[in-house]
Amino acid sequence: MARVMRRLLVVLVVVIAAVVIALFLLNGKPVAVAPTPTPSPTPIPLDQALLSRRVTFLLLGTDQNASRALRHEPALTDSMIVLSINAAHNRLTMISVPRDTVDVRLPDGSVWHQKLNGLYTQKGLDGMRDTFDGLLGAKIDFVILVNMEDFAAIVNAFGGIELTVPEAIDDATIGLHIKAGRQHLNGKTAQLYSRSRHTTDDFSRAARQQQVLRALLARFNDPKAKIDLPALLGSLHSLKTDIPKDKIPTLAEIARRSRNAKVTAQVLQPPTFYQVRIEQVRGYVLIPNLQAIKRYAAPLLSG
Repeated sequence: MARVMRRLLVVLVVVIAAVVIALFLLNGKPVAVAPTPTPSPTPIPLDQALLSRRVTFLLLGTDQNASRALRHEPALTDSMIVLSINAAHNRLTMISVPRDTVDVRLPDGSVWHQKLNGLYTQKGLDGMRDTFDGLLGAKIDFVILVNMEDFAAIVNAFGGIELTVPEAIDDATIGLHIKAGRQHLNGKTAQLYSRSRHTTDDFSRAARQQQVLRALLARFNDPKAKIDLPALLGSLHSLKTDIPKDKIPTLAEIARRSRNAKVTAQVLQPPTFYQVRIEQVRGYVLIPNLQAIKRYAAPLLSG
């Protein structure tokens, strides 16, 4: 039974940016270490209602690490990606919401005037899910949170990722120096590539986070790639989610059916979705065009 639960936990580990959702195991993927044979447990039945509809996740990547924790600094969700899977129509949608979004209405009718990346520390996973429901005009089913240090370990457990860097980045602030072109990134470099913004901006960073996520999915689909299962399980220290264990096999099946899905990816940014302001108290903020965001997101995340 312990082995089964470990395999179920692995299903919670595959995505990022910021963040991670492992929906893509439990389907015969080879791993680096052969498991010890154990009696086959009774399989958990699939949830047919869940299997037949769109499933939407809010993926949160925090900036929390050991040094920030020692300074008692709050965890900020600097990566916020909505990932929606429609297995029936073989479509996958990713929408990145900027961390500097302000003036968002909360479920209780009040308005969150601070930056959206600070909401998690006050409202938790439930508050984030319900707030994104209202912001995007579509239902968020589950929330997954991981910090960027654990994300680097997850990438390493997959043997790194392959992607094409559109233009060179020389970011001395975080120590990232990467050339344009096709590159193999280990976990640390993938983490820095997802974090860097000092030579570009938050919108470019969000696009890179989506790119890293897609590269991780491609790595999983590579029949030659092997996953270091012990390392993968050992990288889950920061993982928090509201996914019930009995739903994981169904989510894995949804992911299996969507392995070759058509991907729609969007980073919400000015001028269509936001107005940029620099204020004395709040600093650089993005004032959302709530109607435009809902008009765009709701149809993509519904049905």
